[in-house]
Amino acid sequence: MEPLEVKICMNTQCMMKGAMDIMDQIESLNDIVGDLNLTRGINIEAVPELEGSSDPDMCPVVQIGDLVVKQATTENVMSVILDVFFLMIRRPPRSTHRL
Repeated sequence: MEPLEVKICMNTQCMMKGAMDIMDQIESLNDIVGDLNLTRGINIEAVPELEGSSDPDMCPVVQIGDLVVKQATTENVMSVILDVFFLMIRRPPRSTHRL
């Protein structure tokens, strides 16, 4: 299974409003995912800019898959990531048999 793609804006405004703390928390979660031997990891990428990050009122900005989280906090980013993981875990496997 493909890793979950997470991009974190690291422009000056985002960094001043907590982007590094968010990145540290996601890296900690990624360590736990590895310890639990889950089939899907988290690919974390620091980027210079994301949609909305040029507006200081929207910073920090994090992209989780296709979802862009503006005014991101560690709490709401972790909540979205965990929701994605639990959806993947709870989703029943697809049957390849036809009735």
